[in-house]
Amino acid sequence: MAVDFVTRFPSRWAMAEEAHEPFQSALQRELGKEGTTRLLVYTPPLETSAGRSAASVLAVTREGWLRVMETADGGTLTTRCDFEHTLLVELTIILLYGHLRIAFAAEDTVQSVIFEFNAVREQPHRQAVWALLDGIRDATPGSTADNARNESLFSQLPLEFRYVLRASLLPGEQLLAVAHWPATVTTYSRWFQRELAPAAMLALTDRLLMVISDETTRSLLRIGGVNKYGAVVTYCPVSRLADYTLEESGPVMTLSLRIQTGSVATIVPVQLPAGYEAPVVAVVQHALQQQETSAPARP
Repeated sequence: MAVDFVTRFPSRWAMAEEAHEPFQSALQRELGKEGTTRLLVYTPPLETSAGRSAASVLAVTREGWLRVMETADGGTLTTRCDFEHTLLVELTIILLYGHLRIAFAAEDTVQSVIFEFNAVREQPHRQAVWALLDGIRDATPGSTADNARNESLFSQLPLEFRYVLRASLLPGEQLLAVAHWPATVTTYSRWFQRELAPAAMLALTDRLLMVISDETTRSLLRIGGVNKYGAVVTYCPVSRLADYTLEESGPVMTLSLRIQTGSVATIVPVQLPAGYEAPVVAVVQHALQQQETSAPARP
């Protein structure tokens, strides 16, 4: 039963020796080059509408991270990156579906690794997010204090965003500013409307700019709203924020955050209704000012 549970649901391992093959041999071989391991998370294969994702392991070390993915022939394929070249981390939890994406710079381009998992056990991947961001911030896991909760900022938010933000804040991060906005919709008739962009928010801490968005609804909606079952949280290190642009297209404004390390950059698009841009831009400008007082991610 224990083996079956481990192979069906995400697990956190204390050491490579706890892994089953082919991961144990691969981790022992790969981690021998890395030294101390901050965290090991196993992601079993998952069946989705898009197909079957491969089993994999995420290892976060003192210098960076690596993904060991099982191949069709029973072997493994390893992708690795140091923290200096890691751009951002994104975590999606929608009902029982989880999706962790790490964007990084390699060979002068933006690349990503993705872990799809059963969110009935989301905590191992949430801990992975914290370990990755601690590495980018050069912080020691477990050494930080509890979150500095600014209740006046939380009280500005709708209940659903308060819950997601509390669950998403890293230990030790101080909440400095927030801005939220409703979904952008267009009405087709008396009874139906289409969502052009979901409700979302920005949250600024001392070292992170977080974009938190409802799941996107593609179909026609009956006026009065629709149930939402999850959120997407994109963690952008303040040290990686290079600049931003703001463009208008009809009822939708698009804020483009440029996240950069070295000469490689990726764009995080943030859509909001026209007329809500002033407080959103204020949070981004605050983040750029915060760079002057934040310690660099790594020398």
